[in-house]
Order: sequence, then structure tokens, then C-alpha cells
Amino acid sequence: MRPLRLCAVPRLYVYARFLDLKEKEGLDRPLLVTNTRFTSDVERYARCVGMEVLGWGVPQGQGLEQLATVHRIFPVTMLEMRRSDQVTLLAHKFITIDDVLARKRDLSTLLSRESAQDIERQAREVLGQ
Repeated sequence: MRPLRLCAVPRLYVYARFLDLKEKEGLDRPLLVTNTRFTSDVERYARCVGMEVLGWGVPQGQGLEQLATVHRIFPVTMLEMRRSDQVTLLAHKFITIDDVLARKRDLSTLLSRESAQDIERQAREVLGQ
């Protein structure tokens, strides 16, 4: 018997949870979403069970990067910063790059002046401001 690999767990869990809720909640199909890429095994499994996937580059031409670009909603995690600064921002509900520009005062109290200025500069660059 082939061992279950760790990467298989999320897709199996999502599909099993969908089966549990299908009748009760009136769901017609599951959707597996990630802000990274799927392995070819995940994509193959999803096709086999009829599960939709949404991730970076998937579905082709309609993945998260296209949605982010069309709607101009970019995650703060795409900016280059120290891991500790990223953790701080996420803990204080900085989710999108728009949050960085809308909450500059909060940004400057949470991070060093240098980090705050660099992150704000990057945010303006991404948004073309």
C-alpha cells in the first residue's frame, strides 16, 4: 500500500468535508483555494473528483494573480520585508497593500521608521502611485 503523503491531506480533507456538508448545506461542488501553486497530484485529484481549484496560475488565465490584477487587490505579503515585520502587520490586520497606504499612522507605530517607509514606498510602486 502506498503511504499517504502530507500534501494529500488538505485536498482529501476539503473533499471529505464537502461530502459531509453537501446535503445539509445544499452545496454542489467543493473549491480548494491556495495563495500558492498546486502540485500536479492535487490538480489531477481535483479533476477526478470534480473539485474546483483556485490558486496562482490555476485555472489558467483566471488564477489569483489575474484576479488580483483585474481588481487591484494585492496581498501585503507580496511586499519585500523582514519576516518579523510581516508577522506584525498580519497580526494587526494589514491584509492588502491598500491597508498599508490607508493606515500609514499605524504602520509607523508598529515598525521602525526605515521599515515603514520602505514598505510604503513598495506599496505605492505596486499600485502605480
